[in-house]
Amino acid sequence: MNKTLPFAIRLWVIFLAISIVFALLVYTSVQQSYRTSANDPQIEIVQDTADVLAQGAPPAQLVPQNPIDITKSLSAFIIVFDQDHKVVGSSVQINGQTPIPPSGVFDYAKSHEQNRFTWQPQKGVRIAAVIQKYSGKDSNGKDTTGYILVGRSLKEIEVREQSLEIFVGSGFLIAALVSLLLSLMLFGGTKHHHLTTPQASEPVPVKKEEDKTKSI
Repeated sequence: MNKTLPFAIRLWVIFLAISIVFALLVYTSVQQSYRTSANDPQIEIVQDTADVLAQGAPPAQLVPQNPIDITKSLSAFIIVFDQDHKVVGSSVQINGQTPIPPSGVFDYAKSHEQNRFTWQPQKGVRIAAVIQKYSGKDSNGKDTTGYILVGRSLKEIEVREQSLEIFVGSGFLIAALVSLLLSLMLFGGTKHHHLTTPQASEPVPVKKEEDKTKSI
């Protein structure tokens, strides 16, 4: 059995670990970019709506009259709540009713002015939502506060995420197979040459030449 094979495998395992880390970094960064960009239209709409409400416009005039079904539509929707989290106006429905996020969503928006979150009002429905607190005036001219929620479906983002998973996964598998073949080709057939230390030869006894000087 080739003694260098374990070295080739160890080299491949190291490359495999590096490939896993790199693939995770690529997937995470691109996926977060997809998800963050999904909030961009809602951020613009919620800020513009808050500015209009702050000038005294009634919420009913800012909310489209025909509600959409978020389970089917990709369009953005608006829900306006009063300070007690009751619906004042809505352009979205699920099963004939306006969905209401958990109270913690309002609490965070109250203390941070705006809250960007992923909302799942029912199974299979994920929404990129932005809620913002606003200050305006009611129909009697009195100061009032409330919340504006703008959201849209994440269906298209989920399709992109699935394509990204296939792309990153395929790239990782190809890189793993290619690196394994290269490791075996470059290091799987190389033999180690063991160097042996030559033994020192025994010293040859030197005979002393006799003094053959002749007497005169």
